[in-house]
Amino acid sequence: MKNNLVTNNLLVRAIVACVAVMAVTACGGGDGESAPIASPTPTPAPTPQFSRAYVTNGTDKIFQYSIGSDGSLSPLTPASLATIINTKNLAVAVDPSGRFAYVANRGTALGASSYISQYIIGADGTLSPMSIASVETAANPYFVAVHPSGKFLYAVNNITSVGKISQYKIDENGSLSPMSTPSVDAGSGARSIAIDTSGKFAYVANFGSNTISQYVIGTDGALSPMATPTVATGSSPYSVAMHPSGKFVYAANWGAASVSQFIVGTDGSLSPMATDTVSTDIKPYFIAIDSLGKFAYVANWGSKTITQYTISANGALTMSAARVTTPSNPQFLTVDPSDKYVYVSGNEVSRYSIGTDGSLSTASSTNSTAIPGGPFMTTAKPAKI
Repeated sequence: MKNNLVTNNLLVRAIVACVAVMAVTACGGGDGESAPIASPTPTPAPTPQFSRAYVTNGTDKIFQYSIGSDGSLSPLTPASLATIINTKNLAVAVDPSGRFAYVANRGTALGASSYISQYIIGADGTLSPMSIASVETAANPYFVAVHPSGKFLYAVNNITSVGKISQYKIDENGSLSPMSTPSVDAGSGARSIAIDTSGKFAYVANFGSNTISQYVIGTDGALSPMATPTVATGSSPYSVAMHPSGKFVYAANWGAASVSQFIVGTDGSLSPMATDTVSTDIKPYFIAIDSLGKFAYVANWGSKTITQYTISANGALTMSAARVTTPSNPQFLTVDPSDKYVYVSGNEVSRYSIGTDGSLSTASSTNSTAIPGGPFMTTAKPAKI
């Protein structure tokens, strides 16, 4: 049976007015002192022993949980922290080391500023605000992502005319400071960003201009538009995902009921695959890929379904005939770092088990946890605490 984190108010309005975010982090059990010198068999990488989840309610709180071996959530102590007043917290990201977390807060009052809140993650997974609790960002931060090196952070500012990507350096203590060029232009209605595993290239889905902006990332973390700054997608791309090999990019097109699929050139530029799109169900919102690059999943807001895909060696998606029906309109989804579960958020967060063939089935646990407000976005960041 799937695990639903059921909200207790603002159910339908939560989609727009009470958004929330969930970041899932996998935490290892610690490094050993040393490996036996004469061991005849290579020592396998340690299996993550526990995980954390951080969920915002879209207004003034971020909730924090431990994730059990069956994927169920248990509140940490304290169960939640207050965020910034007069803002809506729209996105969360965790750095690759699992030491720091960042939350995007969009100003709601007339003339109110927008901020990135910054937290230290304790050994027990609990969040503590840094001494400087937040830094200002451009209007309407909709998505945040940390560079694979852990040295830089990017905030996607969803501005109707010309979107912006605010860019920050991450200091040794985790605090953010704007780069000398604090932002670069993106397309209209910029929604999300994907960074390749090498940390050399970045891609931004532009909902309003039906494009992906493509950038080279300098050694200082600064984004520079490629010679061809954008490539066309289907109508209204909402999210963009990078294949873990760094060879392929995918965009979920809300207005076209499709996923655009691209090959990444040696210079990072995108070229459409021979079959440039594959079908989804109605109004696809978000796409996520497992860590091995074998399976992809798309949350379809308009049809209350998750479509499932296998990924071939050439990166092309093949859709399964089977669909998963969700209890409400799904927005975001994530594959947990162990590749055992997919978490899907709508007016609740639902958990599904991943089979050996990539197919989703309802998870066995009946555990559920209430969250005030409507869970909205899910994003996974492998991390070791």
